Amino acid sequence: MKGPVMKQWSRTDLAPERLWFDADLALKQARAHTAVQKLISGDPLETDDLIAFGRLNSFCFLMRYEPMVMLATDPMPNPALAEILRFSSEKGEQEE
Repeated sequence: MKGPVMKQWSRTDLAPERLWFDADLALKQARAHTAVQKLISGDPLETDDLIAFGRLNSFCFLMRYEPMVMLATDPMPNPALAEILRFSSEKGEQEE
C-alpha cells in the first residue's frame, strides 16, 4: 500500500510566504521554535527538545509535508529548514 506523497519544504511551486506560513504554523503548534534554533546553532539538546521534534514532525505529517527534523540517528534539520527560518526572521524584521 502506497502512502500519500509528502510535500517538500524546498518546493519551488509555492511562494516563499506560503512555505514560511506553513512552517511557522507547524513550529508554533509543536512549540518547537527554541529546539529547532538550538539544533541549527549546534547547541546541546535536551530530552524536551527531542520531544518537540517529534511533535513538530507529527504536525508536518498532518499538513502533508516531509519532516523538518530527521530523527533516524542524531537529529538533523531538513536542509530547507535553515532557509525557511532565515526568511522568517527577515519577514519579522520587515513587520517591525
